[in-house]
Amino acid sequence: MASQNELRVLLSGGDRRSVGNSNKVVSLAYRDPTILPFLVNLLEDKNILVRMRAADALEKVTQKNRDALNPSKPQLLRIAKESKDQEVKWHLAQMLPGLTLSPEESKIVFKLMEQYLKDKSSIVRTCALQAMVELYLRRGIYRERAQLALKDAFKNGTPAMKARARKLSLLIKNV
Repeated sequence: MASQNELRVLLSGGDRRSVGNSNKVVSLAYRDPTILPFLVNLLEDKNILVRMRAADALEKVTQKNRDALNPSKPQLLRIAKESKDQEVKWHLAQMLPGLTLSPEESKIVFKLMEQYLKDKSSIVRTCALQAMVELYLRRGIYRERAQLALKDAFKNGTPAMKARARKLSLLIKNV
């Protein structure tokens, strides 16, 4: 089993334009899921490269196993509220709707995504939009608020947000 410090070393170095060794860390996590709490802890590391790559690795792990992070849910919700890092936010926006959420936690995540819609990063805003629709589709909450966010993205969003909003609107209409 890799230690938190070993994971930190693997996720360090280089610059913000690369994922570094995060794919190697993903492979380690598939083989040994006991390292997932270490990766969650690294979302709060002092080094931005470690934080963003830990977020990338965690998001990739949850693509195959959405329940993998349920034990860390309280910490993830707290980090989602407190993080200032756009890279951490956009990965959390992709992960949080897939967790097993109570009705109250679903509302908390939805409201966090509404806050993320105000982020300066268009990637964070686009991921938040996706998360809001996913929460509506999975949990049946806040349909009107999700639709309003989509309308705003059509009107004021970047070209990427407008394209995503078109796809998401079709999902909502088909429900």
